[in-house]
Amino acid sequence: MVMEKIAVIGAGAMGRQIALQCALNGLKTVLNDSRKEGLEQAADFVREHLDKRVAKGRISSEQRATALGNIELAPDLAAAADADLIIEAIVEKFEPKAELFRTLDRLCPPQTIFGTNSSNIRGSRLAEVTARPQRVLNIHFFNPALVMELVEVVVHPAVPAEIIEEVQAFCRSIGKTPVVLRKEIPGFIVNRIFRAL
Repeated sequence: MVMEKIAVIGAGAMGRQIALQCALNGLKTVLNDSRKEGLEQAADFVREHLDKRVAKGRISSEQRATALGNIELAPDLAAAADADLIIEAIVEKFEPKAELFRTLDRLCPPQTIFGTNSSNIRGSRLAEVTARPQRVLNIHFFNPALVMELVEVVVHPAVPAEIIEEVQAFCRSIGKTPVVLRKEIPGFIVNRIFRAL
C-alpha cells in the first residue's frame, strides 16, 4: 500500500515536526490536536520554519506553498479517519494513548496502520485495545524530528512482514532512515545505548 495521507495526532513539539516533515516530502497530512492553542502554536511554528528555510535558500517559495498546502490543521479527530497511517504523538501516558487508539479504531477503516511515537510505551500494549493488533507498532522519531534522520520501527510478533515493509517505505519516503527492532526491549535501541553509556 502506498501511503498517500498521513495523520499526526498531537501538535506538540514532536507532532508538528513529524507532520511538517511529511508535508515537505509531498504527503497530504492532517495534524490534529484537541487544544485550540496547540494548533495555533503549530501553525505559527510551521510558517516560521518554512520562512526560515526559504530565507536560507534551502527551499523555494513554491516548495513552501506546496508544503503549506499539504498540511491540514484539524481540531476534530474525524479528519484523520481516512488516513493510511496515523502517528500518535500525545502525552507520554498509557491511558490517554489507549483511549485515543480505541477511538481511532472505531473511526478508521481496518487497513489503517497505527503508529505511536512513544519511546517507552510498547506498541503491543496499545495493540491490545484495538481490533487490529497486526497494524499497531512504534514509529519512534527523535527530536528535532525535522533534522534527525533515524526512526526506530519497533514491532511485536503480531506485526507481519508486509506492514513492517510499508512503514519502512514510508520512513524512506519522508527522508528518514528506518531501523527495525523486532523485540520490544526497554529504551529500544538509541535510549538503551544512551542509558548504558
